[in-house]
Amino acid sequence: MKYFISLIKYIVAIVLSISLILLLKLSLPEAHLELTYNQALSAFIFGVILMAIGLKLSFDMRE
Repeated sequence: MKYFISLIKYIVAIVLSISLILLLKLSLPEAHLELTYNQALSAFIFGVILMAIGLKLSFDMRE
């Protein structure tokens, strides 16, 4: 049961991140989205958090 809860949280995090990116692109159709240093750093941290959730999910699957 713990595995399924972790799986649902991971899927929700991925869907939210994809929908946020699509929302930004749809709300600014003609604007060029340039990444500043702070945005790149926050995107990197968000990616590391998603990878950590994925690793925890794979460890939960072994139990």
